[in-house]
Amino acid sequence: MKYTGVSASTINWHMKRLIDARLVNAKREAQFVRYELAVEKERVLKLLIIQEFGKGLQKLYPK
Repeated sequence: MKYTGVSASTINWHMKRLIDARLVNAKREAQFVRYELAVEKERVLKLLIIQEFGKGLQKLYPK
């Protein structure tokens, strides 16, 4: 895409996963799709922290 340097198909792939996870809602407006968070910002932040913390644990305790 023009502003991100990421292809439209890559963005669509990721947005579909966020929608499937019920983290994002999509609303069609004419030829555009408007995306908005489906959950409170605090929940998203907690999920990101858990994900990053998990990465740290994997480094400390590799299989």
